[in-house]
Amino acid sequence: MKKLILLILITSIHGCATPPGQMTDDDYDITRYHVESSLPVVLTNFNDGLRYCGGYNEVHNGIPNCLPPRPDGKVVCDMYMAGINEGPSGFVIGRSDFIPAASGTDIELRVRTMMANNEKVVKNWQMFIAGETDKACPPYKEEPEDEF
Repeated sequence: MKKLILLILITSIHGCATPPGQMTDDDYDITRYHVESSLPVVLTNFNDGLRYCGGYNEVHNGIPNCLPPRPDGKVVCDMYMAGINEGPSGFVIGRSDFIPAASGTDIELRVRTMMANNEKVVKNWQMFIAGETDKACPPYKEEPEDEF
């Protein structure tokens, strides 16, 4: 039943979803910080965390669409709400910018202001980047089926 309600919600939102390139800073709550890890390490940790936790694990972690590096080395990942079967929907929940710096990587994490649990999403993304995925998402366990 939860999946049906989510499907109806996503379908109704999808029709009015703003493309990520048209969003402005006013659409997001933005967290900026620096880590001493290199850009390749940061991207690997981030993507590994998203793969481990999935698009939804108590909060919408998102499904990334990372664009190729720009000429200055910056990598932008548009983050989409998980759709059916954990694939991306058309609804952007945020954006993660990774900028190479002399002593590591500058990071800008953007979560849509309209999203619930923004702080938890940012905290999860920060744990992914730090390689602390196990703290963000407990291991998945099959729930036992009810016996009749």
